[in-house]
Amino acid sequence: MFSGGEPLLREDIFKLARFAKEQGIRVVLSTNGSLITMSVAKRINDIGFEEVGISLDGIAANNDRFRGKKGAYQAALRGIRNCVSLGRRVSF
Repeated sequence: MFSGGEPLLREDIFKLARFAKEQGIRVVLSTNGSLITMSVAKRINDIGFEEVGISLDGIAANNDRFRGKKGAYQAALRGIRNCVSLGRRVSF
């Protein structure tokens, strides 16, 4: 499981995940979801992450307050939708 802080901030996250997958290791991502644009979701899908866990800390206002960033909840929802649209398993 690649988790954080926020693993998608690592420049080498996809290189590490691909290497792990090549070794026969089941790869899973735990993220706040806010950085999962459609292009990131495609990379997650291409590598074959078996699951993407996205942290939600309540409804919008609570999540944004907990994350310290206005719009974090909506960004996480976009990340969820992007992964699901490509058939990735998402838990939250």
